[in-house]
Amino acid sequence: MGLKCKESTFEKLMYKFRSHHLPGAEKPELNEGCMKMRRELATLLLGMDLKNVVFIDEANARSQYGKQSYWYTPEEYFHTDVKSGSTKQAYQKAEFVRAIKWGERPGPYRSFLPETDAEKEEAKLSIKKLQDEELPRLRTEFEAQEAVKDKAAAVKGQKRRGKRPSLDVYIRKHQTKRGDRLQGSGIDWFRITDKYIQPLLDPWIKELQAKDDLRRQTRQHNGGVKCVLDNASAHRSKFTNQILRLLDIARIVWSPQLPDLNAIEHAWDYVRKRVQERVPFPVTEEVIAAWEEEWQRILQEEINKWIECLEGTLKKVLGYNGDNFFHG
Repeated sequence: MGLKCKESTFEKLMYKFRSHHLPGAEKPELNEGCMKMRRELATLLLGMDLKNVVFIDEANARSQYGKQSYWYTPEEYFHTDVKSGSTKQAYQKAEFVRAIKWGERPGPYRSFLPETDAEKEEAKLSIKKLQDEELPRLRTEFEAQEAVKDKAAAVKGQKRRGKRPSLDVYIRKHQTKRGDRLQGSGIDWFRITDKYIQPLLDPWIKELQAKDDLRRQTRQHNGGVKCVLDNASAHRSKFTNQILRLLDIARIVWSPQLPDLNAIEHAWDYVRKRVQERVPFPVTEEVIAAWEEEWQRILQEEINKWIECLEGTLKKVLGYNGDNFFHG
């Protein structure tokens, strides 16, 4: 077009004339329930000191986007030229997990390749050990639960109705276990806790708490370092939450459709752009090495900027009644 202006100015003009930008993956239309959750979380985060929040996320370590970007009007949102099929799997090399906090260099990271047969067998042994260790506790819980029910029935002068529950059934329901890992891809609660949260994230958070002299106050006060883990299945698992509680890691409850409220999302385009400039069509090992190197090169000033601009995003969420189309 021959138009010369700053990219930000161009975007503001496009938004003014009802055009939106689709950067690689379409935003779903939000229902009232999702918008309500977004408003509630935005209000919660605005009441916190975001400089004491650790933002954690995972995404595909890949060399290219599987889609192109488009400008479109609301009427064109469902047009096939706008909503093209994803080719993400063709470029995906690994799952990359990492964390950031204001005033700190890039936090701990780990790359996850598909789980090998040897890793699956090792995990089975670890799970079996956990099950053996928790067996006495589950038996005690079951017996205490049954005693309370018997006492309640006796007080009423009645007999308990129905079939009495089985200890074996109770154990199978409540014992530590994994889902089906036949495909061996992705990250579940066991992999993220065993390979990332316990060995890498927990020591880092303890250092952060020590720096702010908040470690002893965390349980008594609302202050202290808190973590953002999104709504991915590995993050919301009850087993992940149990381990977080054991490690004394305070977590902010997250909901679906909130990627724009996680400050670490800005890191993806930042890292991916630099990886593509280095190796356009690399093999898996080169992709992982490039992602890890570029992650470590992120400047503290960039991280601070991503977290500081989140306050403006939260206010926009409230201003747009929880919708997400203010991004374009």
